[in-house]
Amino acid sequence: CIECHDPHAPRFKAIEPQIRQVVTHALDAIIANGEAEFVREFAYDVPALVLFRLVGVPDADVAKVKAWAVSRALLTWGNLSDAEQLPHARNMVEYWNYCRALVAQRHASPSDDLPGDLIRLQKEGAEISDDEIAGVLYSVLFAGHETTTTLIANGLRELLLHRRNWEALVANPALIAGAVDEILRFSP
Repeated sequence: CIECHDPHAPRFKAIEPQIRQVVTHALDAIIANGEAEFVREFAYDVPALVLFRLVGVPDADVAKVKAWAVSRALLTWGNLSDAEQLPHARNMVEYWNYCRALVAQRHASPSDDLPGDLIRLQKEGAEISDDEIAGVLYSVLFAGHETTTTLIANGLRELLLHRRNWEALVANPALIAGAVDEILRFSP
C-alpha cells in the first residue's frame, strides 16, 4: 500500500485528478490516432508531466526542462566531442539557474509543492540552504521521471512477451501493484 510506505502519498492523492488528466490526455491522443509509438508518445512524457506537477513546474516550461534533462544525460553518459559538449554545458547553466529561480519564486509566493515544502522547512529552522534546495530540484527534475519511463517501457515489454500475465492483470486489476513490484525486480 503506497500510503503505508510513502510519505509523499498525500501529495499524490491531492494531485490525483491532475495525474488522471495527464494520463487521459495522452491516452486519448493515442486512441484518436489509432496507433502509437508507446514509449515516445506515453512513457516518455507522462512521468515527467506528473513529476513536474509535484515540483511545481508550469506546463509552459515542460519542453525546456525535458531538453535540459537530455543535455544532462548526454553530458553524463554520452560520448561527446568538446564542441558537442558546449551547447549542453550551456543548457546545464540555464537548468541550474532555472532551479534557483524556482526556489526564489517559492520564497516570494509560497506553494504546496516540493520546493514550497523545503522552503517551509527552512523557515522552520531546518539547516538547508537555497542552493541545496535548488540542488534537490536539479536532481529530482532529471532522475525522477527517467526511472519511471524505463519502468513503464520494461513493464510493457514484459507484459507483451508474457501475454498470460497481461490477461491476468486485465481480468484482475488488484494484481497490478504486485506486478509493478515484480517487473521492478525482474526487469529493472
